[in-house]
Amino acid sequence: MEAQRQPPDCPDWWDEEVEMLAEEAWLPVAQDFCQRSGEPYSRCIHHLAGKSFVGLRNLTNHSLRGAMPVELLPENLDIDSSIKIELSPTPEERCQLRKMFGAFRFVYNKLVDLVGDDWRRLSQAQLRADYRPVRSVTRRNLLTDHLPDWVWDVPQKILDAAFTDFLKTITTTKAGDEAARNNGENRRPSELHFKTRKNNSTSIEIQVESFGYTGHASQARFLPNYFGWRRGSDEGIATKEDFPEPTHARIKRIVKDMHQKVAKWLSVNFDVVLLPKFPVSQLVRRRNRPDGRRRRINSVTARRMLTWSHYKFRQMLDYKMKRTGGVVVVCDEPWTTKTCSHCGRINHRITVQKTFWCPECNYVCDRDVNAARNIFLKNERLIP
Repeated sequence: MEAQRQPPDCPDWWDEEVEMLAEEAWLPVAQDFCQRSGEPYSRCIHHLAGKSFVGLRNLTNHSLRGAMPVELLPENLDIDSSIKIELSPTPEERCQLRKMFGAFRFVYNKLVDLVGDDWRRLSQAQLRADYRPVRSVTRRNLLTDHLPDWVWDVPQKILDAAFTDFLKTITTTKAGDEAARNNGENRRPSELHFKTRKNNSTSIEIQVESFGYTGHASQARFLPNYFGWRRGSDEGIATKEDFPEPTHARIKRIVKDMHQKVAKWLSVNFDVVLLPKFPVSQLVRRRNRPDGRRRRINSVTARRMLTWSHYKFRQMLDYKMKRTGGVVVVCDEPWTTKTCSHCGRINHRITVQKTFWCPECNYVCDRDVNAARNIFLKNERLIP
């Protein structure tokens, strides 16, 4: 007598209500995402079925909404925003600004040079007592002999900001090393680096009392979002100084630009965005994970994952959605990749292939689309 076949298992969140929703929602199939020869992936979206539960066909038809005016935002909504304003200083003002930034970098670098490796063992109070570059009687302090005369031509607050930034850097560096030790990471201790003119940006905090009224106002012109490149000549000059890698700064700018554009596109097209949790810091840890398994990804993949700054994108998306009156729902995603979004069965034999195939109902779909649909079905109850 043939043994009775055991029914395949389903995840805990797959119930009758989810099954009914799965039948009503648009069911993507593999043919919907098959690209024609020479046709970009973006055009394939327009060939999808019109029954899409996200309204893909209507994305380019309806009027896009913009950010809500400040007076219409809820009173309990806490949004910290900043804007970029291009300055048009005169030659004299430009020279003064360069002198201010130069003095800021000089004082900061002089502190890094004088403190050496003592910052690892000294506390904040000891650093304030032993290394005082700026005070009300700065000329009589320890660093008077180390600072040139041109430094004293800038406002005193610029020098104070350099010392404050130096102490803040020490605090964050120590905290990062301590967190790495607690996570069991075996890496070299962090070092304090000098600030150079090659850095991407330099910030100086200006107090409100430094501003004044000019008697007239004009519309501010924002900085452009695009930039160009120029290739310089390589003269083969070797230097021994260690400078920040320009490629790293370029990648950070590209990632930030991507965050801005994707978050804006989502905020003007959707009222609710389901964003799964993506604990990158837990995925790239080298020590044993809570489930007893070690990290399976290599160091190159781990660095690439950290480069995308997923949490910063989550913050940017949350800010953009609040400005347009939308909401971001942070949800869970366990068992969304292995679960079939058609019948709800778990495929334990799933591989790293791009296409998802269910052995129970023979449903074939793009792997990421199947997981995204399961995320919607699982967390639909969380949508306000």
